[in-house]
Amino acid sequence: RTDLSEDWLLCNGDPFNSVAYPDLATQVKSGVSSVQISTMGLYIRDITYGNGLWVAVANYQSTQPYVLVSRDRLSWTAYRMSENSLYANQIVYRDSKWVCVCKNGSGYGVYLLVSDSPTTAWTQINVDTTSTTIYGSGIDYGNGTWCIYAAPVSGSGAYSQLFVSETLGGTWTKTQSWGSSYSVYALKF
Repeated sequence: RTDLSEDWLLCNGDPFNSVAYPDLATQVKSGVSSVQISTMGLYIRDITYGNGLWVAVANYQSTQPYVLVSRDRLSWTAYRMSENSLYANQIVYRDSKWVCVCKNGSGYGVYLLVSDSPTTAWTQINVDTTSTTIYGSGIDYGNGTWCIYAAPVSGSGAYSQLFVSETLGGTWTKTQSWGSSYSVYALKF
């Protein structure tokens, strides 16, 4: 946008100038910048905190999911989550598990990547591999139930779906479908 006043800082991935924005500079932990992460060529989708770690999910070339892990928000280490063609959308730390909801490299389907530690092997769980009109977009856990939000693929005419299961590796049931006039942007307990 070009019509913003000087009170606004454009959030476009460029590092900000700490001299030009001294008040903001005091709020940002020294050494952290978007350049450090973006130079890896990864597109960050989500970040969460759990078990003493900051963990972000990111993608390289839309088909290679990664996690970026940090204890201090200064030093980040990237780990490839899967050799399969997947696109990571959201990550949560719930019930002592790191869980990432994904779509396939073609842009549809509902998949999970699960690990006890973000720095070790991730296990893939296929929730819905047959649909070509929805994709895994959001996930959360509460009150003993896992919930996945599946968004419609653009132009497919499909409705958003909600999948639920008591266990990650158990049976996933579609419980809710929203009409095309509804858009769900987040899923939280």
